Amino acid sequence: MTLLAIGLLLWGAWAVLARVTLREAGLGGRLESIHAAHEVDAPINGTVARMTTELGREVRAGDVLIELEAGRAEASRLQAEVRRDALVAQLEAITIEIDAAEGVVESINAGSSFAVAEADAERQRAVEEARWAREQASRLQELAEAGVSPLEAQEQASSEAAAWRSEARAAALAKRRIAGEARTREADAAVRLESLRRERTRLAGERDAAESEIARLGVELARYRITAPVDGVVGELADLRPGSVVLEGQRLLVVVPHGPLRAVAQFPSRHALGRLRPGQAARMRLAGFPWTSYGMIELRVVQVGTESRGGLLRAELEIIHAPAAIPLAHGLEGSIEVAVEEVSPLELALRSVGHAVTGEPTSDEGLAARPGVAADPGALSRAEERR
Repeated sequence: MTLLAIGLLLWGAWAVLARVTLREAGLGGRLESIHAAHEVDAPINGTVARMTTELGREVRAGDVLIELEAGRAEASRLQAEVRRDALVAQLEAITIEIDAAEGVVESINAGSSFAVAEADAERQRAVEEARWAREQASRLQELAEAGVSPLEAQEQASSEAAAWRSEARAAALAKRRIAGEARTREADAAVRLESLRRERTRLAGERDAAESEIARLGVELARYRITAPVDGVVGELADLRPGSVVLEGQRLLVVVPHGPLRAVAQFPSRHALGRLRPGQAARMRLAGFPWTSYGMIELRVVQVGTESRGGLLRAELEIIHAPAAIPLAHGLEGSIEVAVEEVSPLELALRSVGHAVTGEPTSDEGLAARPGVAADPGALSRAEERR
């Protein structure tokens, strides 16, 4: 009886004092980079011309990973570049011609000014000569009337005066003619210069249009080159080879950025709401690495979603410790269990009885602990209240 009493006493102490860890198991547990993976889709319909990457290869932002056939766009851009170069050459030639025409206009203007000035000077000389001859004839006439000078001298002076008046009129007409011719030459030179300038403007417009076309085709050609959006590793790659046809919007590859890893999982919201909290300890068994041989990854909850989607809540967990034998990588899958509560074996038994009385199904699995010692989190797993 004494041994039985001692046994019952020890069992009672264990049932009250020992602690059993209750764990909530998640669905779809996996490791992923803390930076969102970048999905790369085909921007246009096309045919694969060249593959420059492979699954698992490290890439840098801007690296060309897939090239699509772009023969027509390349030919159009080459044609636009040839046209642009021809226009540039024409612009250079016409600029030289305009410079020369501007020099001709300046020379014509200067020459015309000199010619008109010379004709005006000649007219002024003829006018002055005619005035002097007229005055001389007037004096001689007075002397002839006084009988001092012969009449022939007066007549000769009058003839010279008439000649100089004719010379002055001729000089005036020559000045107008020279001025008119100068204006004509200046107008012709100005018209030609303006025509050259209009032609240069037209060529410059066509050159700018060709530049715009080249830029547009460059943007279009860029769509035929699938590049890496960020530095990282090609984590997913469609089965493509030269000649494969891709459709606009088709998923071609996924680039996983470099960075620390985290664990994520989905938990039933009816069990997780209010029970999953940041800071709780968790563990993960990787599907490809048996935990009995490799051990488990120790985790801690950092974020828990508050909005249920399809009856599930997303939780994110940071890696606290991982066995050295496990090569951690983005995409590794496994099961995640979060320690949500610690109860005594007696309380666990009472809960089971309560579920049995109320008729609610339960599949609780406890972590048995020795009296006075917390249960070893690596000994057994537990999934709480599978309903």
